Amino acid sequence: MKKSQQKLLINLGLLLAVLLLFGGFYLFFVQPETAKKMDWGKVEFFTGVEKSDVMGIDIMFRQLTNIYGVSLAKVTNGWDILVPVHTGAYSAEVEKLIDDLLSVKSESVLTNITPEKLIEFGFDEPIAIIDVMLADGTRFNIINGGFAPVDNYYYTMLNHNSNTIYITYAYKFSTSERYADLYVTRNFFSLKATAVTNLEVKGLSGVTYKMAYSGTNWNLTAPKKMPLDNYAVQRKILEFTAMPFMQFAYYIRTPELVKKYGLDKPMLTVKAVSSYEGDGVKEVYISSQTNGVFHYAYTSSLPGIILIDHADIVSRFKITADSFLTPVFTNTNTAASNLTMPVIVP
Repeated sequence: MKKSQQKLLINLGLLLAVLLLFGGFYLFFVQPETAKKMDWGKVEFFTGVEKSDVMGIDIMFRQLTNIYGVSLAKVTNGWDILVPVHTGAYSAEVEKLIDDLLSVKSESVLTNITPEKLIEFGFDEPIAIIDVMLADGTRFNIINGGFAPVDNYYYTMLNHNSNTIYITYAYKFSTSERYADLYVTRNFFSLKATAVTNLEVKGLSGVTYKMAYSGTNWNLTAPKKMPLDNYAVQRKILEFTAMPFMQFAYYIRTPELVKKYGLDKPMLTVKAVSSYEGDGVKEVYISSQTNGVFHYAYTSSLPGIILIDHADIVSRFKITADSFLTPVFTNTNTAASNLTMPVIVP
């Protein structure tokens, strides 16, 4: 091999070594920021935030072409729903929502995002927008754009910073993408059963039973007069207070809707008068009309018109005067009735 050829090969080798050295330098020193973020992207959104710090949550989420929302606020004895209906919230569901949100962290991070990429990632029509308000006035904003190529992951923006997009596990947001109904206290009303002084119930038979508490005993006053069992009456009151509803049919109750669904002439009613401060009078009205599955109803404790399962109605409203008496168990087993206790001889 000629010296000129040897020199050329040496020069080519040196050039290749320089290129490799420069490439390694670029990858590991000049461009570490993006590479490292892609490899070590587990960023916790709520570092240092405790559950007790959360004072409010606003959520907007999209399902197909419909947009739904709910606003939750912390109160002295739990949580309230402010939007779309102002009522008490089921605190256990809200606590689960907070647990999920506080545990959100990214799986990886994308930087240097262009406006075109934001549209590609779905931020022009986001799946959900979540605001979390803390006691110190801090507000966290989370926007879930669209689904990432990896199954069950979102493109997520934090605090309106469009230069950094996170890849987050969609399951962590499942409790936030729920109708307001699921955060509402599921019972008809809260009532201290031992403080009720008057109870009026119209059952499935069409008969209205009126009962009054004398201070020591419950008595039936209509359709006939008879003494009742205190425990049996209180148990029935608790059955009514624990009666669940399925969902809201309407968040706002108007006279037109009451008449439309037969609630101006209800099939079933409950009226309970309490001496306990804050309880007052609780009323329930249930229509014979259904949406094909559930009965329309409303209660003085909740706004709007709600839907109730027929099975829950039958179990509580299939009553007679004897329903408020202590059940008497009769032993019809002759063999068992002839049994005697064994005598133990020392």
